[in-house]
Amino acid sequence: MSRVSIIMPTYNRADTIMRALGSVRAQTFPDWELHLIDDGSTDESRRMLAAERDPRIKLHLQDHRGVNEARNKGLAESTGDYVAFLDSDDEWLPHHLELCLGFFKEFPQEQVVSGEFWVDLGNGAFEKHFRVSMGEWFLRLARQIRSTSLDLAPGETDDYLRFYESRKEVGQWANEILDRTPYREVFHYRGNLFPKWRWGFLMALQPTVMTREAMRAVGPFDTRYVIASDFGYLAKLCRQYPANMLSAPSALKHEYGPKGSSLAEEHLATGKTAGLFAKDLLSWFEELFWQDQPRDPELARLRGICQLYAARTTLQSGQREEALHYLEEAAKVLPGLEPIALKWLVKLTPHPTASRQAYRLFERAKGVPDRARGRVRSALRKALSMVGG
Repeated sequence: MSRVSIIMPTYNRADTIMRALGSVRAQTFPDWELHLIDDGSTDESRRMLAAERDPRIKLHLQDHRGVNEARNKGLAESTGDYVAFLDSDDEWLPHHLELCLGFFKEFPQEQVVSGEFWVDLGNGAFEKHFRVSMGEWFLRLARQIRSTSLDLAPGETDDYLRFYESRKEVGQWANEILDRTPYREVFHYRGNLFPKWRWGFLMALQPTVMTREAMRAVGPFDTRYVIASDFGYLAKLCRQYPANMLSAPSALKHEYGPKGSSLAEEHLATGKTAGLFAKDLLSWFEELFWQDQPRDPELARLRGICQLYAARTTLQSGQREEALHYLEEAAKVLPGLEPIALKWLVKLTPHPTASRQAYRLFERAKGVPDRARGRVRSALRKALSMVGG
């Protein structure tokens, strides 16, 4: 039987760590080693982890150096034939490893497989994350930049096929495992995902398992990217190998701690690190796609979307000049009124606090009824024509 090396960085919040650890112990596939990398915890979690007596659990201690260095430490210490990742705020469903290892046994030529990533919103509500992003967020983005590259074939309704190239029913090898779960009608999706990573995250680390060969080919996490290193890591994995996805939930991302408390850290894309996250995504986009194809009109507009996102987050933190730089660039390529209007709004409010307040009012105005919003747009167009927008 092949062994799986599991990489799990930890930092404070013993309750969520123990929940994640419990989900590893609950796996129906038993041949795993878990590398817990304590990244300088200051609460009781380090003491609790040190008390673990399961020989499959390896505890590594380091000063607080961030999640990427912790993951790289785990990769360096791993010995398994396969590698999997789990964040300490999240958890796996019990069939996750068994299903992924069953896949590799059935398809020995493949190097990477993932599953669905569900978000636990609390009170029994779940979001099928990539169903939402592929069928709503990215499609809305495509309409915004007037792209048809995510359109489905006539008569097709499966949003995953906007990104994956094929879909087929899983075989008996999977159904024998899934019959012990509530999940039915599971499909195997496959394709070259890398070109479509230009749209954003298409996979997550938590439900993904790869071979040791793939781990060596991709290399360590890039520590230049403080927040969104996993974006580039997974994109490069998909550049090396075809992506496979089994449409059964494999991992849960939690919005809350086990008793409804807040998580150890805010969400990276919306909390205090939102600005760094946005800049990381823009830098990854330019490194992976833009520098090789700067004349691609779709890429130019998607880069503009990244710049607009970075402008929003920097405005929220009062970095007016940096936001204005992003807006100047975005306004050159993006259709519609918003980037131009926001650019002039910032120009006309030279103080950082005033710019931040004006931006908040601008965002709030998006929620007004359509009829009133139309009047606001007309007024903005008239004002912009007066200032040369």
